[in-house]
Amino acid sequence: MTLTLTFDAQPSVTVTGGAAIGRKPASVGGRTPVAIASPGRLLSRTHVLVDVDENGRILVTDADSANGVELATTPAVQLTPGVPSVIAAGTTLLLGDVHCTVNLE
Repeated sequence: MTLTLTFDAQPSVTVTGGAAIGRKPASVGGRTPVAIASPGRLLSRTHVLVDVDENGRILVTDADSANGVELATTPAVQLTPGVPSVIAAGTTLLLGDVHCTVNLE
């Protein structure tokens, strides 16, 4: 399955499989590294991991980032570092000072 990651300050990115998102992300567990600009430098090198499981669910994991991962929902939900959370397609994540909307193709 393909993930489309849409950011507020740069072009969208499409990846097959999982993504490791951050300022200078490592390829964690074979995930595609997706480097994004962080104007206030609030984004960790590897900030968040986004995967699709065998059932087609989107899983988001805070990669023990300094400023956390928050679901931009009502009410907002702060993710627990290292614990995968299932999100719906179209959910927006707040990653430090960057917004990322995750969709599944």
